[in-house]
Amino acid sequence: MPHVPPINRRKLGKEGLLNEEEFYGEVALEAGVDTETIKRIYLAMVRVIMRRLLSKFICRVPHLGDFSLHMQASRMALVGKRQMKLPPRRALKFYPMEKWIRHINTKLGYVENSD
Repeated sequence: MPHVPPINRRKLGKEGLLNEEEFYGEVALEAGVDTETIKRIYLAMVRVIMRRLLSKFICRVPHLGDFSLHMQASRMALVGKRQMKLPPRRALKFYPMEKWIRHINTKLGYVENSD
């Protein structure tokens, strides 16, 4: 069974919340450059992340967090009608920086315990 994300991408797409052009436009406005330049920079960044993940299995994105190709243990799974042991494989994980999480929680009004 394929992984199903916890968000409904089809519904959010119809509502216009997952619009890539809008994202590039906002970043271009924030940076003060044109949209085409932002697209090229963004895609270059994606290529660098992919290259680092495939060669070193980890990539830090400054101010956001770390991408990692984490090794999963072998596990039992149903393949058709048979139960088989799947071999170990790598899975993509993202670990956000704690400072970023605290910043988001502060903006959302969540109170942190100082115990």
